[in-house]
Amino acid sequence: EATSSNTWDLKVINTLDLSNLFQIQLTGLYIAPINIPQGRQLSRSSIDLGLVRKIWQGNGELTFSFTDIFNNYGLRQEITGDGFTAIYKNYYETQVLRIGLKRKF
Repeated sequence: EATSSNTWDLKVINTLDLSNLFQIQLTGLYIAPINIPQGRQLSRSSIDLGLVRKIWQGNGELTFSFTDIFNNYGLRQEITGDGFTAIYKNYYETQVLRIGLKRKF
Protein backbone atom coordinates (compact mmCIF):
# COMPACT_ATOMS: atom_id res chain seq x y z
CA GLU A 1 0.00 0.00 0.00
CA ALA A 2 1.39 3.42 -0.99
CA THR A 3 2.11 5.95 1.73
CA SER A 4 3.66 9.37 2.13
CA SER A 5 5.90 10.74 4.87
CA ASN A 6 5.20 14.41 4.14
CA THR A 7 4.46 16.43 7.25
CA TRP A 8 4.93 19.88 8.76
CA ASP A 9 5.84 21.60 12.03
CA LEU A 10 5.00 25.01 13.45
CA LYS A 11 6.88 26.99 16.11
CA VAL A 12 5.82 30.40 17.37
CA ILE A 13 7.91 32.41 19.83
CA ASN A 14 6.69 35.63 21.41
CA THR A 15 8.88 37.72 23.72
CA LEU A 16 7.39 40.64 25.64
CA ASP A 17 9.35 43.28 27.54
CA LEU A 18 6.97 44.21 30.34
CA SER A 19 9.43 46.74 31.78
CA ASN A 20 13.16 47.36 31.64
CA LEU A 21 13.54 44.76 34.42
CA PHE A 22 11.04 42.06 33.44
CA GLN A 23 10.66 39.91 30.30
CA ILE A 24 8.31 37.05 29.46
CA GLN A 25 8.60 34.54 26.63
CA LEU A 26 5.87 32.20 25.41
CA THR A 27 6.65 29.44 22.91
CA GLY A 28 4.18 27.21 21.09
CA LEU A 29 5.26 24.14 19.13
CA TYR A 30 3.11 21.79 17.01
CA ILE A 31 4.35 18.71 15.17
CA ALA A 32 1.82 17.29 12.71
CA PRO A 33 1.15 13.55 12.33
CA ILE A 34 3.44 11.50 10.10
CA ASN A 35 3.26 8.03 8.62
CA ILE A 36 5.87 5.57 9.91
CA PRO A 37 6.56 2.01 8.70
CA GLN A 38 4.56 0.44 11.55
CA GLY A 39 1.59 2.84 11.34
CA ARG A 40 1.31 6.50 12.26
CA GLN A 41 3.04 8.87 14.66
CA LEU A 42 0.33 11.12 16.07
CA SER A 43 0.55 14.88 16.41
CA ARG A 44 2.07 16.48 19.50
CA SER A 45 2.35 19.98 20.85
CA SER A 46 3.98 21.97 23.60
CA ILE A 47 3.51 25.36 25.23
CA ASP A 48 6.50 26.70 27.16
CA LEU A 49 6.79 29.75 29.40
CA GLY A 50 9.90 31.67 30.43
CA LEU A 51 10.29 34.63 32.77
CA VAL A 52 13.40 36.78 33.33
CA ARG A 53 13.77 39.38 36.08
CA LYS A 54 16.86 41.59 36.12
CA ILE A 55 18.34 42.05 39.59
CA TRP A 56 21.40 43.68 41.21
CA GLN A 57 21.15 46.86 39.09
CA GLY A 58 21.15 44.83 35.87
CA ASN A 59 24.19 42.72 36.81
CA GLY A 60 22.14 39.60 37.43
CA GLU A 61 19.08 37.72 36.28
CA LEU A 62 16.60 35.50 38.02
CA THR A 63 14.99 33.10 35.53
CA PHE A 64 12.01 30.77 35.64
CA SER A 65 10.94 28.39 32.88
CA PHE A 66 8.24 25.78 32.57
CA THR A 67 8.26 23.49 29.53
CA ASP A 68 5.31 21.52 28.17
CA ILE A 69 2.80 23.18 30.49
CA PHE A 70 -0.12 20.98 29.36
CA ASN A 71 1.94 17.75 29.07
CA ASN A 72 1.06 17.16 25.39
CA TYR A 73 4.55 16.71 23.89
CA GLY A 74 4.96 12.99 24.52
CA LEU A 75 5.52 10.63 21.65
CA ARG A 76 2.32 8.83 20.62
CA GLN A 77 2.18 6.20 17.91
CA GLU A 78 -0.64 4.16 16.47
CA ILE A 79 0.86 0.80 15.50
CA THR A 80 -1.13 -1.35 13.10
CA GLY A 81 -0.51 -5.04 12.51
CA ASP A 82 -2.24 -8.10 11.19
CA GLY A 83 -5.54 -8.05 13.10
CA PHE A 84 -4.57 -5.52 15.81
CA THR A 85 -4.01 -1.83 16.51
CA ALA A 86 -1.98 -0.60 19.48
CA ILE A 87 -1.49 2.90 20.84
CA TYR A 88 2.02 3.55 22.18
CA LYS A 89 2.57 6.53 24.51
CA ASN A 90 5.90 7.71 25.90
CA TYR A 91 6.01 11.02 27.73
CA TYR A 92 9.73 11.03 28.63
CA GLU A 93 10.35 14.02 30.92
CA THR A 94 8.92 16.83 28.83
CA GLN A 95 7.26 18.70 31.68
CA VAL A 96 10.13 20.46 33.47
CA LEU A 97 10.28 23.43 35.83
CA ARG A 98 13.58 25.32 36.08
CA ILE A 99 14.75 28.20 38.25
CA GLY A 100 18.08 29.86 37.60
CA LEU A 101 20.28 32.67 38.86
CA LYS A 102 22.96 34.43 36.80
CA ARG A 103 25.46 37.02 38.02
CA LYS A 104 27.70 39.23 35.81
CA PHE A 105 31.09 40.23 37.21
